[in-house]
Amino acid sequence: MAEPSDLSDARWALTEPVLSAWRAERRALVAPTPPASERGRDAARPDMRQRTGDEPGHQQVGFRSPCSEAWWACVTLTAYLCATAPAWLRALGAGWPEVALLAGMPVGRTALMPDGSVPDSTDVIDAQDRRRAWDTSPAPVTDSYPSSLRFGAMTRTRLYRSGTLVLEDFPTADISEYVSDPDVAVWLDLCDPCSADFAMISEEFGLHELAVEDARQPHQRPKLDRYRTHAFLSAYAVSTDQSTGRLSASELSVFITPTALITIRPDDGFDIEKVVERWDNNSDLAKYGVGFLLHGLLDLIVDGHFVAVQDLDDRIEALEDLLFDDGREHMDSVQRDSYALRKSLTKLRRVVIPMREVVNSLLRRDLHIVAEPLLPYYQDVYDHVLRATEWTESLRDMITSIMETNLTVQGNRMNLIMKKVTSWASIIAVPTAVTGFYGQNVPYPGINTHIGFLTSTGVMTVGSVILYRAFKRKDWI
Repeated sequence: MAEPSDLSDARWALTEPVLSAWRAERRALVAPTPPASERGRDAARPDMRQRTGDEPGHQQVGFRSPCSEAWWACVTLTAYLCATAPAWLRALGAGWPEVALLAGMPVGRTALMPDGSVPDSTDVIDAQDRRRAWDTSPAPVTDSYPSSLRFGAMTRTRLYRSGTLVLEDFPTADISEYVSDPDVAVWLDLCDPCSADFAMISEEFGLHELAVEDARQPHQRPKLDRYRTHAFLSAYAVSTDQSTGRLSASELSVFITPTALITIRPDDGFDIEKVVERWDNNSDLAKYGVGFLLHGLLDLIVDGHFVAVQDLDDRIEALEDLLFDDGREHMDSVQRDSYALRKSLTKLRRVVIPMREVVNSLLRRDLHIVAEPLLPYYQDVYDHVLRATEWTESLRDMITSIMETNLTVQGNRMNLIMKKVTSWASIIAVPTAVTGFYGQNVPYPGINTHIGFLTSTGVMTVGSVILYRAFKRKDWI
């Protein structure tokens, strides 16, 4: 945990010039106004108008507008925040008691004074006393400091000894007493860890700095990295929203040592209680140590992949049923849902396919992670990974086929509409042609007679009926 020696003289030196200038301005503003006679003498003597407030026996009179006052206040506040920002940030990472102490709030018995004494719950330390206290010596942290305050993450711990669960939710400070025993298997779970948590596990378990960096950086590819004393595994647990079908992935980082399994979760999206329940249901395998813990974790993750693939398959089949239904709503639904499913499937494919290499690497005997009796169980997990991978590839082909078929169906419907429009336009063209012919401004047979009107009307009617019957017979209308 970072030591709270935050408000040092070097940082306070940044604010002292600004504060001094601001105090000088304030003193000038509140200075008493000289008598009228003295003001007259000063106005008559140009050399007096050039004098400054530093000369003996003279006090400068000044005036600043409210805007100037606001400007000085902003400068002072900015300088103070720049000087104390690192202190507040490290105090936030260290725990709320340090924040309360730095802010001058009453604190309980979780923080100690620099001399080792415990402050009373009603003590309030002002800023100058705090600065002097932290500059003289860092505040010590005792072993009685609760782990929930010493480290920012929510932690879960378990201890198995010779296949039996002997401890649960014990303090993280006691881990170093157990990991050296080859007969134990320790599980540590950190949810939303901070820098102090990563520093703690790196020191307690001797983790490689590159592995710790991968655990701190999000969006890692599912992989298994091997180091001299441990291995690092990155995987994703997935789930689908039953109402919208949207796929959500929860990243999980795992450190594997001969006697410990450390799981890192950036949030609570992955339900770790299901893993604990699976361990309890297969407690007869606990005698195989870390390999047993890792198998329960991977088995749950891969089962989640299977459930997600099954859900996407059901949604794709429902989408296929809507593919040839008539109606504007169905057309829009097929197009929108097909793109959403393709997006979820692409995300799932990036998660599922690398798991084949991860589980296959764990089956290697030179890693000494999986005991010989556990190999059939890991082989079963590997078989599930292969099935999920093949299923994902087949769903990818199905969604591509649906999108292509949807475009083809839309093109066919457009051709049908164009065929109908063209047929009706051809029918309407017959009376248009007849009326246009008889609309000529020249004499023609039947002009201004009843027989001419009846003849033109008959031609239009007979021509339209003939075209309609011909188009209907060819299924153009």
